[in-house]
Amino acid sequence: MVGRGGKERPDVLFQLAQQSVFLRKTGISYVFSDQSQVQSRINTKVKKNLDVDDIYSEMNEMKAQAELWKHSKTRVHQVDMNFLNANEDPTIGKLGKSIGYTNYYYPHCTEGILKVGEYQTIQYHSVYDGIDLVFLSPCANGLKYDLIVRPFADPNQIQLEWRGADSAFVTDNGELIIENQILAIHESIPKVYQIIQNDTIYINAAYHLETSKKGSTIVSFELSEYNPNFSLIIDPWVTNFGGDGVDYGLEVDTDPDGNVVMSGESGSSTAISEAGFQMVFGGGESDSFLAPNIFTPDNDGVNNMFYFPSEEIADFNCSVTNRWGVEVFQFLSVEDKWDGTAVGNGKECPAGVYFYIYAGTDINGQTFQGHGTVQLVRD
Repeated sequence: MVGRGGKERPDVLFQLAQQSVFLRKTGISYVFSDQSQVQSRINTKVKKNLDVDDIYSEMNEMKAQAELWKHSKTRVHQVDMNFLNANEDPTIGKLGKSIGYTNYYYPHCTEGILKVGEYQTIQYHSVYDGIDLVFLSPCANGLKYDLIVRPFADPNQIQLEWRGADSAFVTDNGELIIENQILAIHESIPKVYQIIQNDTIYINAAYHLETSKKGSTIVSFELSEYNPNFSLIIDPWVTNFGGDGVDYGLEVDTDPDGNVVMSGESGSSTAISEAGFQMVFGGGESDSFLAPNIFTPDNDGVNNMFYFPSEEIADFNCSVTNRWGVEVFQFLSVEDKWDGTAVGNGKECPAGVYFYIYAGTDINGQTFQGHGTVQLVRD
């Protein structure tokens, strides 16, 4: 990774697929740009004037856009979240390597950086004394990570320092909002729990904010009493839904099986959703998307199953694993559905985020593959 001025950045270890989110040894960096908004304004202006303005009548659409780009400016804003007073050299673990890989070619490495793999899970062991950090496969423009406090470790060690934000505050419903000039980062109310004898015990939690002498915001967690003999999982979720273009969520509804899905319109070329009928831009001004990523298998007839709402698939298989990489379910057909029980013993899987890797062939012989996350919710 090369930063500003051509200097190498050995502290940057990973980048989220299709997103400008970077995992460093001691934190996370978010890089925001309003390029998609600028592109949208240019597209609107070109389409409006293409047939009436002299300059556009002499150029094709691409030349008109290029001319407008010469006179346009884009903004870039970086926000860093640092793990304050953390281990500066944690042991890194990588799980769930994808089948494919990516080759990168840049001016500073003309021979290329070859066969770079993608992973579902990245683990930072002992980021604090007795505390591990687990980055989970991103869902659309969201970053899922867990802080796992091992037995008798002190969660008060955890301090998250936000730098580069214009403002930071906690909403009335407990969400943490980090604002900048381009976009806002949302961290949902932290879900904190313990698994004790196969039961999930939820712990009351809230964000606590302080301002440092340098003006940065220090975030920690206020926790109710819990059992120190068992691991404690602190589960925030950083969200920024959408892709690399302009996206709109237009409708939330249920299918005949009672599963809740969200639909909308997307002008993005990538990162539209983690599962659905069409995963990439297919032409025209915009495409539709279908994004199921949560289900509640409580037998109430509503949103009880997780499945892939896709058609025209000739062959399909998918492996679902828990956060430790243990397979809990396997799809052998696109018609299969997961009811939240574990393969083999039929026991209920605990609430949490699960990961899947899928591959298949459509009726035209075109192969495809991908991965994503789904959240299992239980009352």
